[in-house]
Amino acid sequence: NFNRALSHHQVYFANSIDLANLSKSDGKLLGEVLVNQIKTARKRGGWKKHAELGKVGVDEFLCISDAMRELLAQHPWFRALLHEISLNRVKAAHTVDTALANMNDHDAIKLAKGLSTIILSTTEASAAVDHWIAQNAALEEFEENYEWMRPLFVEIAQYNLNTSNLGLRLRVFAGA
Repeated sequence: NFNRALSHHQVYFANSIDLANLSKSDGKLLGEVLVNQIKTARKRGGWKKHAELGKVGVDEFLCISDAMRELLAQHPWFRALLHEISLNRVKAAHTVDTALANMNDHDAIKLAKGLSTIILSTTEASAAVDHWIAQNAALEEFEENYEWMRPLFVEIAQYNLNTSNLGLRLRVFAGA
């Protein structure tokens, strides 16, 4: 439910956890914080600035969260991944064979485009994320290292699913 307002205490807690102490349940909370940052940033401008303001929301989230700052130091491509996912643009889906240690921004953008396309073909965000992770070895490896990753991506995918007009029309047309 993306209309749920997070309390200041929840946001403070989510942002103050360090990377080593994040749990699976924290991933859902971080996902909610990220989605709220994106929504808040997008309210600052009109529809023409929608995409760029979504990226601003991602950057704000990455800056205010202790864990995300630590993660970016280890995996700088994570910013590009979240930026592209926030755009929710349908492009040709790609799988990425790059190992986690060798990931870069270009690979991250290819990964993100794959998620947006998979979201169109499903009615459940968790199923889309499961499929997306299963297709990409780097994401499987990322999840092995960071158990909170999947719930975070499910929250983002659910938001994208709920706000995608094209996906809604396709699912209605197909009877899903």
